[in-house]
Amino acid sequence: MPTLTELSRALPQDLIALTDLPGDAEISAVHVSELVDPTPYLDGGELLLTTGLALPRRLAQVRAYAARLSSHGVTGLAVGLGPVHAEVPDALVTSCRAAGLPLLVVPAPTPFQSIIRTYWSLVSRDGEAALQTALGAHRDLARAAMSPNPLSAMIRVLGTAAGGWAARLGPTGAPVEVWPRRRRGVVTQLRSEVDRLRSAGPHAASTFALAEHDVMVQPLLRGSRLIGFVAVGCARPITHEVRGIVLGGCTLLATVLDDTVTKASAERARRACVVDLIAMGRSDAAVQLAAQTAPSPAPRRGAVLSVVPGPDRSTEELLEDLVSATAERTREPLWATADDSSVTALVPPAQIAAVAESVDELHARTDPALRGRWSPVVATLNAAPTIHATVAAAKAAEPADLRVPGEREDGLTAATAASLLTRLQSYERAPLVPTVVEYLRHRGHWERVADATGTHRNTVRARIAAAHRVLECDLDDPDVAATLWLALRAQGLA
Repeated sequence: MPTLTELSRALPQDLIALTDLPGDAEISAVHVSELVDPTPYLDGGELLLTTGLALPRRLAQVRAYAARLSSHGVTGLAVGLGPVHAEVPDALVTSCRAAGLPLLVVPAPTPFQSIIRTYWSLVSRDGEAALQTALGAHRDLARAAMSPNPLSAMIRVLGTAAGGWAARLGPTGAPVEVWPRRRRGVVTQLRSEVDRLRSAGPHAASTFALAEHDVMVQPLLRGSRLIGFVAVGCARPITHEVRGIVLGGCTLLATVLDDTVTKASAERARRACVVDLIAMGRSDAAVQLAAQTAPSPAPRRGAVLSVVPGPDRSTEELLEDLVSATAERTREPLWATADDSSVTALVPPAQIAAVAESVDELHARTDPALRGRWSPVVATLNAAPTIHATVAAAKAAEPADLRVPGEREDGLTAATAASLLTRLQSYERAPLVPTVVEYLRHRGHWERVADATGTHRNTVRARIAAAHRVLECDLDDPDVAATLWLALRAQGLA
């Protein structure tokens, strides 16, 4: 909308200001009235034109007239000189100044119609400029959607068009893309508002003030499923054009993100097949499938995580939420699969902390009945026994019992020691279990082990080296030796 200053400068003869004139006071319309009380016909924001034909003569009545117009939100009062008054009455000047109502003079002979015509010309010009800006923003969004990195490019376009910043958030509200990056601290303050919108339903949106901007938060949907949010910090006030750009951009973003999610779902399905093959003991097939179909290789070492959702959530929902939450933290894929009762993941050591945080967040925010179990870090391709033991332990665990493996990559727990015995027993080249039993019994004394097993000490050395390779453990570690010894005793093997 044009301001009083812009309108005055656009006229052949400038309007003369008799009181303080705010330069940014916008005019919603221009209205002509000679009534003592024209407010029933005004919405607020108008420039009121009058010749002063019905202007009261008493000072108290003039003050009431000015106060009435000011309290109704009239942007300014312009008095046309000539027909009724040769100059503006002093009583009106002092009353308008007291009421804070901008007062202007329309020099004679300036037709009121020329002021009205000039005003609408300015409105048309502003509207055309806003339309061109909006069209340009929509064109930029379309180009960004076709760029190599469409999601980041579209967020940048939205932030620029809004005159502030923009961010794409994951389903949990964690920032994924922020433009400009220095606004990331502000974006993290949106978490409580996003939590409120999540609880209100997938279609809930919000507009609120934050710092120097008005913030619009809109959901991104894939059908009826929430796949994220867009938050835009807009310069105040939010115009209809900016609101339209943001809403249109969110629709386009959801479409592009849906395509991205579809591709990610296909990749997740391929990774799930690799994990399933490892669980079946088909490590060779898992390696071949990972090399042929997955964009990144499967981890060679990692901890097994098994998570069981509460009764109100499916394992597919849990898997999708866990993958999304982990990607928000690490930008790395999660090698995971889901069956009817649990989600199982192979997590490399560098990713354990982030995945643990994701699980804790899901437990706190969406599934208080969530339970699970971690294994130690093991050789991934030989993890079938560990996977089965960890899944069984997770199903028997209490809610929120999600102890994370320590930093030691060779530590054992009672839950997984039995599965490691299966590795020793399945080794076909030599009987490793009797040699390991005597090695632990005699504290690593080669000669005594050789005598107890009736073999040469070089044979003992070869079999213990093979046991180290099979178990991925150091049998000379006291913690490992003690835990494995107890497992052997429990199985009646020692």
